[in-house]
Amino acid sequence: MGVDIPDDLVRRRSLGLRELLEHAHMIESIDASPAPTLSALYRILYALAARVSALPGSSALDDNGPDEDWIERRDAVLEYGRLDPQAIDDYFNGIPAGRFDLFDAARPFLQDSRLAAQCPKTAGINKLIPGRPAGNNHAWFGGPHSDTAPVPAAPAEAFFGLITTLYYGASGRCSTREVAGVAAANTKAGPLRTSLSYHPLGSSLFQTLIAGLPEPALMSGPGSSGDRCPWEYEDYPDPLGTAPQATGIGSLLTGRAQHAVLLMPNSERDAVVDAYLTWAWRTPSDRSQDPYVIWQTSKEGNQYARRADSGRALWRDVDTLIGNRPSSSDTVLKPVAFQELPDIPDLRVLALGFDQDGQAKDTQFVDAVTPPIINTLKADNAQMAANVGNLCQAGEIAGRRLEYAAKKAWALYTDGKVQECAWSQVVAAEYWPQAERLFWSRLFSADPQARHGLGKAFRSLAEQAFDHATENAVHSMDDAEAVETARLELYGPRVKAGLARKPQAPKPTADGKVKVMNYPELQADRRFVKKVIEHCKDTPGARAALRSIIGFSSRQMAAAADEIVVSALAPIDPSVLAPEKQRAYYTMAAMLAAVPTKTVLELGGPDVTQPYYGRNLGRCLAAAVGEKRLAEASARRRLELLTKQDLDGLHLHLPGAITQIPEAVDWVTLLRDLRDWSARGDDIARRWRQGFFHSLLSAQRDAAEEAADTEDNGGAGGDTETSAA
Repeated sequence: MGVDIPDDLVRRRSLGLRELLEHAHMIESIDASPAPTLSALYRILYALAARVSALPGSSALDDNGPDEDWIERRDAVLEYGRLDPQAIDDYFNGIPAGRFDLFDAARPFLQDSRLAAQCPKTAGINKLIPGRPAGNNHAWFGGPHSDTAPVPAAPAEAFFGLITTLYYGASGRCSTREVAGVAAANTKAGPLRTSLSYHPLGSSLFQTLIAGLPEPALMSGPGSSGDRCPWEYEDYPDPLGTAPQATGIGSLLTGRAQHAVLLMPNSERDAVVDAYLTWAWRTPSDRSQDPYVIWQTSKEGNQYARRADSGRALWRDVDTLIGNRPSSSDTVLKPVAFQELPDIPDLRVLALGFDQDGQAKDTQFVDAVTPPIINTLKADNAQMAANVGNLCQAGEIAGRRLEYAAKKAWALYTDGKVQECAWSQVVAAEYWPQAERLFWSRLFSADPQARHGLGKAFRSLAEQAFDHATENAVHSMDDAEAVETARLELYGPRVKAGLARKPQAPKPTADGKVKVMNYPELQADRRFVKKVIEHCKDTPGARAALRSIIGFSSRQMAAAADEIVVSALAPIDPSVLAPEKQRAYYTMAAMLAAVPTKTVLELGGPDVTQPYYGRNLGRCLAAAVGEKRLAEASARRRLELLTKQDLDGLHLHLPGAITQIPEAVDWVTLLRDLRDWSARGDDIARRWRQGFFHSLLSAQRDAAEEAADTEDNGGAGGDTETSAA
């Protein structure tokens, strides 16, 4: 039995457990995969390292002796720089021969040789190897595997499958095992199933193992009296008895398996061809003391390990791992192994787990590592450490709200329930990687301002993710209302219902002016609108001539009003424009001419287009509703009609809609949209629909956003109140 490690020449050698311990100070890392296999192997190595960690004149680290300081002993081992060879020899020489042999006839390592007589049938080697299909399960990674023609497994692969099963095995149906007249064919789940483990990661395997040893005094129950690893028992325990309780680090980390396994090698003992897999105990073991998981408490007061989630990034747990959450909470507890970490330079955290359910469904392996920040955050930079909690909190709040907003939008869109859906998956895939980049950039930024505005920064990412998920779904006014109503969930606590549908005016800048964009095409459009208005005001009969072309074809428009439009477009030559763009200018001139004389005079000032630039037609109609010039139902029907039109229909129906709200219209933006309708009509219609409801709900959104920003500026990463989710 052995595992592969890279040597100085970046080649791999296979070492047994004893050799791993002897050379741990020379080994950078272990090449054991998949992720849950490495997590299981670490626990075995932790237990062995604790057993052989004694220095001359001192006790091992699995002993929490009353007269000794455990942390001082651990630090002395680290300073020694390696595990003492004599302690390793003393331990392994004291274990009966064959106990660490994968194929020993009497007591094979971590197996039960009694199964050959107690189980009438084997389970097959595929049942033991992660990724292989077994029974009706699908193959994860393909390959020539089937139950009818199983491919033998190399000893290392079989060993990895063995320990993965013992720690992460499924509950439910298994091979029948009969003991003393009691026959059963079901088992409990492995002690680590569904959970995510966190391991301190040093620059060598030696540092990793010693840094990861938990202090026995910090765990409820474990001491050293009667503590046994499975290979240390003189005889097999009675499977009908009570599952062994954790009385020390050995039994805690290696003695809680719920499955019993026996590998069946071929005659040459160089491959495993079959295996027995069944229950180990009829009573469950205690899972509540594992020192490498984050413990959470449910609303009912039940404690459970944080689940492995392939969609959850490791940075989201950094605040818990360093014990620096922004507010104290006994509902989330960091792993015991992280309570008293040694001051090892460049100490990282390795997260390992298996995204799976409690029974038989396996989804994905989970494997992630942090930068070397743990001791830096803990000791060297108190301000940076404090910032971790605020960053994690702000990111989590924005992420939870985004998830609920996406679910609510889908529910309103489909007239269904608020639940996991396509949009919630899309926003998660979009938001969390961006949030991770923001987390690390803000955490290590030298700019003091990086510690402020965290809630707003993460909320901006959430808005982008929400837009990305919903942008192609707004095909009607009902769709737009669903999306924009759900968008409110991004901004936190609800405000008074009376503010729900009152659009707000554009926000001015510090000098009292509304900020507008300024680029050459915009300047040309603004000049055109102003020249048409001035021409209508100064030239007798101009307004009547332009009004008369409403509803005409492009050719008829040009014949009736070509002189006016050419003059207003100068220096642009209308003849070089595409017909649909020419028509946009003629229709715009006709609509401006249709505005009442008094309104035209008021619009004719020097800043005619500036106050409203950027408000599309949907926002303009919402503004008219807010100013009580138009009923909401009427505005909604009119906008619904316009957004369903082709180019001819839009030119026909748009003037009638505009004449009712001339004071609210952003003429420059409308000209741009009308000119681009042939090429981007669907996108423009979507923006009109969303803009309408976005403006109607602006007061409620702005109030919630202001409340969140106020709390953010008060020092927290974001508000602590969650949404309706």
